[in-house]
Amino acid sequence: MLRDSGPLIVSGDGRCDSPGYCAKYCTYSLMDNSSGLIIDYSLVQVTDTGTSGTMEREGLRRCLTKVLSEFNLNLGTLETDRHRQISAVMRADYLNIIHQYDVWHVSKSVTKKLTKEGIKNGHSSLILPWIQSISNHLWWSAKTCNSNPDVLVAKWSSIVHHIVNVHTWQDDHFSSCEHESLDNAQRRIKWLKPNGRAHLALQKVVLKETLLRDIAKLSSFCHTGMLEVFHSLLTKYCPKRQHFSFMGMSIRTELAILDHNYNVNRGQAKTANDTLRYKLEFSKATKKWVVKPIKENKSYEYLHDMLELLVDPQIHAAASNLDDSDVTELNLPDNIAALPRPNKLDSISQHTTRFGT
Repeated sequence: MLRDSGPLIVSGDGRCDSPGYCAKYCTYSLMDNSSGLIIDYSLVQVTDTGTSGTMEREGLRRCLTKVLSEFNLNLGTLETDRHRQISAVMRADYLNIIHQYDVWHVSKSVTKKLTKEGIKNGHSSLILPWIQSISNHLWWSAKTCNSNPDVLVAKWSSIVHHIVNVHTWQDDHFSSCEHESLDNAQRRIKWLKPNGRAHLALQKVVLKETLLRDIAKLSSFCHTGMLEVFHSLLTKYCPKRQHFSFMGMSIRTELAILDHNYNVNRGQAKTANDTLRYKLEFSKATKKWVVKPIKENKSYEYLHDMLELLVDPQIHAAASNLDDSDVTELNLPDNIAALPRPNKLDSISQHTTRFGT
């Protein structure tokens, strides 16, 4: 089915098995955006790369190698977060695949930097009220640019004019605001002073060259929310506070993929009166109540099929005929230490402390 659907748009992201920079495993997943299905994953152990910081890059390489070479799928676009190692790999080795960034990750980064800039320079009362509007403007710019990165960057940069009450300017791609005229009663946020300290501090963030380059990669208006949902489900099967063997991590990841793929197309739940169901949740990030749809209950019918296969005599007969050449043997080190384990008695004899004992 995926081979016949033309160039695919997929999301990719890595999930480490523990918080911080001491992870042992990284699970890199690829999701087809049109169907929401996980099409491949790669489990990388830190001993494969030497450091936990490079496991995500290795996971991406393995996934793309398998999807392109073994599955023969046509990947048109890969959307990820702003991981610099991932960007370097895509520029160096996969120029035929369009690399896009997730809008939410960029918006979150901009919001944090504006907040920091406002607090650091004493402009909290002037810059902070604008931050939500600037975040909304980024989403609007990506959505309405018609996949044109030049138009996207021009629309994004126009915010430095709007916030000082200037709504027309010179630009080849976007030269005026598209909102209706606002009177004093409609305006809730105070305009900034042109080239004032707050305005210059905001421009320092908004017009930063590296940010503009990254924003150009939002032109396809991609977001990896569905993949984040899968990673949340993966935490149920592979808790980060519990250690698993490599085989245990692999099996648990595959069970999570089965769970996700089987239930990915659930509809919204309804009441007995056929009314769509919603729930209210308080967002710690925005400090506001938000409305979220409630989905239908999950189905686990696929587990019954798996259990039937376990007791199927034909499956057992086929398994008994397998020899060692049919089984892939994992070549993993005994532990993840960078050096071989020394002799215990020798280590004890050489043991000293700072107190000379």
